[in-house]
Amino acid sequence: MHSFETIMAAVERQFNIISPTGEVSLLGLAKLSMDGYMSVAQPATRNQAMAVIASFHLYRHRLSAQTFQFYADNMRKVMAMYSGLRVWRLSHYAVPELLDSPASALRTARLAGTWGSSENYRSGSFSYNSFKKLLLYNNGYFKRGSSSYASDTYRYSDGQYRGSSSTSSEGDWEEGYWGNSFDDFYLAFPQNRTFIDYDCRVNGSNTLILTPSGGSAQYWDRQ
Repeated sequence: MHSFETIMAAVERQFNIISPTGEVSLLGLAKLSMDGYMSVAQPATRNQAMAVIASFHLYRHRLSAQTFQFYADNMRKVMAMYSGLRVWRLSHYAVPELLDSPASALRTARLAGTWGSSENYRSGSFSYNSFKKLLLYNNGYFKRGSSSYASDTYRYSDGQYRGSSSTSSEGDWEEGYWGNSFDDFYLAFPQNRTFIDYDCRVNGSNTLILTPSGGSAQYWDRQ
């Protein structure tokens, strides 16, 4: 069984066999598989699966369209084969790429725009409304903020109107970079190089569904 380092050395040799800047074709992947180093479609070991992820990120700008698509078609399956690989990909490759080169990081262009989410609660005369906004820019920058409004009506014991009160608040805006790839959506913060990740689904083109690990789904509507 080859180590991760041995597999990545074989990948480097194969992908650079003609030129260190040339396009990587499917033939290169086929040779790595035949030589027993790495199968993108069916990695036999955890080290192979890690190498699939690493080789995609390190060489993705040189992959032919067919090779890129072959990786993309198999990446989610590969990450699901061994525990922890999804977070490993994010922390070692996807998020560092986003923080260091936000404009060229992986993302789906059609997600750019303004998204909103709201929650409403009512109990008797009391009502509470919260509003969240997520701004995703084409250059990889994001802003996220929230506001809330609450009101209540007071009455005498005989039911006659006595008065009302209301309050509103504006939350702080968060800023950083956003990216998404292989059903993962992530917000990264350059100040401390941390990130928040979500499972990402898009319902049609107007609803973005983000689910944090161990949390409930958040529904965002295009504004």
